[in-house]
Amino acid sequence: MLEYLVDLNGTQAAIRAGFAARSANVTGSQLLAKPNIAAAVATAIEMRAQELKVDATYVLAHLKAIFEADIRDVLTRRGTFKPLEQWPLLWRQILQGVDFEIITAGKKRKQSVVRVVRVRLPDRLRVLELIGKHVNVKAFVDRHEHSGGDGGPLPTTPVYVIYSDKMKPPDMK
Repeated sequence: MLEYLVDLNGTQAAIRAGFAARSANVTGSQLLAKPNIAAAVATAIEMRAQELKVDATYVLAHLKAIFEADIRDVLTRRGTFKPLEQWPLLWRQILQGVDFEIITAGKKRKQSVVRVVRVRLPDRLRVLELIGKHVNVKAFVDRHEHSGGDGGPLPTTPVYVIYSDKMKPPDMK
């Protein structure tokens, strides 16, 4: 059970637990189907989420913060990037890449300044898509509403079944 918590992969968990690699797919699946193991895994996952304080609300709040991050937080009035140590924590966490330029100056070029030249940020449309797919938002869940003209109820047509005496169900007289 503990091996499954490493990567939530039943096959790999079975292999790490010492089962044969050839049958690990079936073994992992069979073990996870056992009620006592499934319950233990669910409990362990829940405990880990509580320990980390990560739940659906946490994820949604962080996605929202990433989507709403304002580039002005990391720019100077001249439009150049501030030094990284002046960036808010959120911006430092969401960076996917940074390109620097080292400028040397001063007597005998002993002073150097590191300047941020370019940053790679998360794809905002992808972040918005993740927000929309979130369990509490469900913006992309297909909803099908059936209604008649002008939004009213669907028209219904009564159906009459006529039985001959020989074909009537026994409870009808």
